[in-house]
Amino acid sequence: MGKVAQTACMSACKHLATSLMQLLLEAEVRQLTLGALQQFNLDVRECEQFARSGPVPGFQEDTLQLAFIDLRQNAVSHE
Repeated sequence: MGKVAQTACMSACKHLATSLMQLLLEAEVRQLTLGALQQFNLDVRECEQFARSGPVPGFQEDTLQLAFIDLRQNAVSHE
């Protein structure tokens, strides 16, 4: 059961990170308001907080957080 839960949790985190990245890099988006960037930042922080909370036992300390690291780096570079 542990491996199944870990795989599902990691898959969910990667899916969230990919979906948020696609929103950020959408070709049709020409500009973002400051409010939109702030909300995006809050969304990423919530994802990172979830990853840090240890939702599924058995992960090394920062394994789930790594799913969001590229998202954080790209979001910061686009601000």
